[in-house]
Amino acid sequence: MAAPEPIAEFFSPYSDRFNFKPGYDWRQLAQFNALAKELGWDQHIRELQMINFQDKWIEFVTSEFGDEELPSFEELFEELDIYPVPNTTKECEQQLRRHHVNLVEVIQHRWDKRLGRTPQRIRKHFNGEAAKEYAKAENKVLSNRIASVGVLKELVR
Repeated sequence: MAAPEPIAEFFSPYSDRFNFKPGYDWRQLAQFNALAKELGWDQHIRELQMINFQDKWIEFVTSEFGDEELPSFEELFEELDIYPVPNTTKECEQQLRRHHVNLVEVIQHRWDKRLGRTPQRIRKHFNGEAAKEYAKAENKVLSNRIASVGVLKELVR
């Protein structure tokens, strides 16, 4: 299956030298590292390219979670298995603030849906501190630029 745009766009200029095969993880870090190794990027080039790559992450996340209208909240509530869904965006925002999840897993859930895979249930944590500890332990930490996108920002404290 093809990776959703714009993640695949990052790899397309290298298609003559690198065969991009999307992996399971929406971040495609293994593929990025393989590309860097294949092309012999030094640390400086690698860091610059990682910034460009993370810009593609932001484009993808914005396309999926950037809309702050009620239908976007309804989809997120369904993915988080939160019912009933409030009737207004303000009520949705307030209710989301009480939930503690890992945003990498929320985005992975959406990625899997878009690729036609059965997404895993999103793990909920007892409190924000537990969610932060889990994110660090599992290397599932995102930049504030991504965490502050659209409906996701209500899940960040």
